[in-house]
Amino acid sequence: MIEDLYFANPDLLWALAPIMLLGAIYIHRSRNRLFAASRLLAFCLIIAAAANPYFVQTHTVTSDQPSITILDDKTGSMAIFDPLMAERIRGWTDAPVRSFSGETTALGDKIVQNALPGGSILLVTDGYSNSGRPLADSLALARASNATAFALSLVPERDDSSVEISGTNTAVLAGDYPFRVAVRSARGYNGSLSVYADEQSIYSDSLSSNASASIKISHSFLTTGNHILRASIDPDGQPINDNYQKAVYVVPKPEVLLVTNISSPLAVNLNDLYRLTVSSELPESLDGYKAVVLDDIPYRSHLDRLGGYVRDGGGLVVVGGENSFELGGYRGSGLEKYLPVRSMPSIFEGGKTLVVVLDISFSLLTARTGDGTTLLDYEKALAVELLKSPHLRDYKVGL
Repeated sequence: MIEDLYFANPDLLWALAPIMLLGAIYIHRSRNRLFAASRLLAFCLIIAAAANPYFVQTHTVTSDQPSITILDDKTGSMAIFDPLMAERIRGWTDAPVRSFSGETTALGDKIVQNALPGGSILLVTDGYSNSGRPLADSLALARASNATAFALSLVPERDDSSVEISGTNTAVLAGDYPFRVAVRSARGYNGSLSVYADEQSIYSDSLSSNASASIKISHSFLTTGNHILRASIDPDGQPINDNYQKAVYVVPKPEVLLVTNISSPLAVNLNDLYRLTVSSELPESLDGYKAVVLDDIPYRSHLDRLGGYVRDGGGLVVVGGENSFELGGYRGSGLEKYLPVRSMPSIFEGGKTLVVVLDISFSLLTARTGDGTTLLDYEKALAVELLKSPHLRDYKVGL
């Protein structure tokens, strides 16, 4: 056995045994045994080559001075830290310093650019990466090339605060648009916070926080098109961080069709957000509707038309109940093909047992309710309504 010899496809070596057995028989019967043996050897070498042999060797590489690169972040967010920190570290290690600046921080890209195989990177940064390659992906690539990244813990030398608005980029006309305003500070913020929608004040209050605070605000836009939200805090060392603007595009209320046979509570909620049409049947044409909501509707063959509607980009919401899904005949129907769930028979393991005890004493015959009904009749009516409950569908009930 050759030391440190390995095969990428060792299973192919099992073919050598039958080949050598057949080769031995061939050599024994051959007139030119030397020629037969050479052919057998050639076949064995082909199999061995197909198994992809390789050697593994270990080499230890040492260096008197490890390869270290100091990556110095000089973007705007680093203004509150010591600007000479990287130079002082360079004086201790003689390591090269690679600096980058700008209004955005592409920290991930800089790590990939400066990650040398087997080397180390010392990051002098606040860790905020807001552009370029994601930081986690960059660190994974550096680790794959056997490079190590270290981050220096920095302490702010002066205070600075920033404000940011987070929320969706679109809103519905006259609907509730919730968003958050975050205020971050190096040492703590005590001051005012003002929020404007199209330069009209919608929030103004004082704020006190140790490091960061987040406030949820809601607003309703009354016209379609582009709108601007702006948040402002008290000015400090970096004015660029004291104001934040976010664009919101307001769209008209989408047309939504609600199909229901009952007085649906959904109608109240949907009507606040959409231009709602309520119907007990699916209309012949669904043109103009962005979505169709089926609220506890049993299956009928005309509902199969919703398949083409969904394929063309329409939305479909199906709400369950006593008349839908497995109770409404959805199983195996054309409608079920377009639903994310399937109705399957379950294994019935036996329902629970419930005993209803009624008091039929004489006092219940003489006592009456406000409308003249005896308490006994009222009690029996309650028992009947209890038995009608869908929650007791599989129960064994005794009276």
